Amino acid sequence: MGPSSNGKTNTIGVAAHITAASVGGPRYDESLTLEQRIAIENGIWLCANCAGRIDRDEELYTVNLLNEWKVAAEQLAHEEQGVKIPDQKFIDSTIKTAFTGMPMDFHPQAISNIHNASVNALQALDPRFSIESTYINGLTTYSFEAKENVSLSMHIESKEPEHYGLAFQKFVEEGKDFTISSNSVLIDGSDLLKKLFAQNGGELSLVSPKVNVLQKIWLLNAETSEVVTFDDVTGKISLGTKALTFEGHACEGVLRFSFQIYNPELNMESKFSLTINYEKWENLEINTLPYFDKVHSLFTRMSEGWKFFTSLERQGELIVQSVGQDLSEHEFVYLTRNFLDYTSYCRTIASKMKMDITYSGSVSFTKKEILKLKDAADILLGNGNLNKDQVITNLTCKLTVDDSDNHLIILKNSDKPAAIQTVQDVPEVVKLFGKEVTLPIMKMTFLNILPKYNADLTKVQPGDIIDVEWVPQDYFSCIYEYVVE
Repeated sequence: MGPSSNGKTNTIGVAAHITAASVGGPRYDESLTLEQRIAIENGIWLCANCAGRIDRDEELYTVNLLNEWKVAAEQLAHEEQGVKIPDQKFIDSTIKTAFTGMPMDFHPQAISNIHNASVNALQALDPRFSIESTYINGLTTYSFEAKENVSLSMHIESKEPEHYGLAFQKFVEEGKDFTISSNSVLIDGSDLLKKLFAQNGGELSLVSPKVNVLQKIWLLNAETSEVVTFDDVTGKISLGTKALTFEGHACEGVLRFSFQIYNPELNMESKFSLTINYEKWENLEINTLPYFDKVHSLFTRMSEGWKFFTSLERQGELIVQSVGQDLSEHEFVYLTRNFLDYTSYCRTIASKMKMDITYSGSVSFTKKEILKLKDAADILLGNGNLNKDQVITNLTCKLTVDDSDNHLIILKNSDKPAAIQTVQDVPEVVKLFGKEVTLPIMKMTFLNILPKYNADLTKVQPGDIIDVEWVPQDYFSCIYEYVVE
């Protein structure tokens, strides 16, 4: 319908009958009354071409088909009421944007229109599924959910059939999601799925229904009864035929938790997993690692024998709660504590020496190296003091007699505790995440200490060497310090 040069409207539409108005006409229905034949319900608005076509082929254009046309057209008209009809420029621009990614103009509805068109086309292939389409970070995702029970057959072609067989078994029995390349899957029983799997480079994910839950974590010191709570863990649970599976995270994804609780009738032990997502720290400066202190404290307490408790809640209602577990003997806890200790020592040294060190999860170190880092960090923090009870072996040294007799004076007064001081000749070098760092010169001061020797001091000559053992006395202390210029 459009304007005419004579001031009237110009229309190419035709009001056609669904069932004929008179005997002998197309699709005549003798059961209708006169009022029903001329009623609007028996009419359909078509273009002139289609109005003639439906009357020339009654068998193809049945009453049911024409009524379906009418319902669909009226529904579309209702949806588009008040919406601007797209002009040719908009259509050209949308098509160019969809196929080339190079828009001619900005159209706020372009993306949603393309998504809706894709979803409608896919749903037409199999109305048994409802479909959602998303495009995020360059990835197109189609999520579809069966509206009813749908029978399908799936054949997986893979060089690792046992791997996928086990993954699918866990999906069924434990509710754990299952993902596989779409190129390896053949589906029969749905034109929709066949269409999707005909595309190269996609993935199929079988996702079990999820329920949002909250995991609570707390640690108990059995000796002091002190309780320390940890951050809440947000996650989801899914149900399989044999087990409940939980997966969640805390500290913005730095810590990840998962466990399976099996049906008690199966008499199977529950599984628990606690991992650190080190990728969250990769390539960051080590003194800016998010949640490091909180995570380090958690593993330190677990390695010291604090009992680990956890529970699951849904909307404030308790679902399940564990008994306290001592995880100190678990190798994972020990190794993780060891690595976090190493990182902590590196952070202290880098901070005190005002250095930028980049974190890398691929670093390796020996027991000797981590002990050297611990000593250096303690000294930099002012904790480099030892008392008599902490001395494992006495200090020994070789004194070279010189012309000044200074050394002899100390030895001759060996009945009284003395103070001695030594200074490194060469500074130590340590590695912080692969970067060599030269520590400051270290000074060691020993207070209240007595020399022990076997030499006859009356007979020694300049240049003689005396072996001396230094024996700590009461109130002994050893002070380690770095000489910072």
